[in-house]
Amino acid sequence: MDISIIWWAWIIVSGLFLLVELMTTTFFGLWMAIAALVPALVALIWPELSIEWQLGLWIIAMLLCGWLWSRYNRKYNSPEALEDSLSGQIGVLARGCSSTQQGLLLLQKPVMGASEWRCVSDEPLPADTRVVVTEQLEKYLVRVARTQSLHQQSGGV
Repeated sequence: MDISIIWWAWIIVSGLFLLVELMTTTFFGLWMAIAALVPALVALIWPELSIEWQLGLWIIAMLLCGWLWSRYNRKYNSPEALEDSLSGQIGVLARGCSSTQQGLLLLQKPVMGASEWRCVSDEPLPADTRVVVTEQLEKYLVRVARTQSLHQQSGGV
């Protein structure tokens, strides 16, 4: 087979997986596309390598990319990293809370796939109070504190 045909075939396979990734955003297509670039480069450098060996290289590259992605994903989505991303989030109380009564916090952006969190506070806070998350107590229970409004920070009007 002609070298340019095989090389372009791998580039097209990579492009198709990139399109899949753009439509799904699961990162599955991304590492498949990156893996398809390995046999493309090998076919460019070593054109007489059989298609069976190129497919084998692609499979090995896919497994390696998947393993690297899972290690990266595990490192940056660990409970410690998620807890750090939750601390400091700002939201509004849908249901008031205190130190003895749990309320319901609505976050501006979801963390760990949830935008609603059970919450407690050291001081009684009514519904519709703007709060900031100070710590995570349990899986879906956080401690919140009242945020200062712009008027309080600047001395009021």
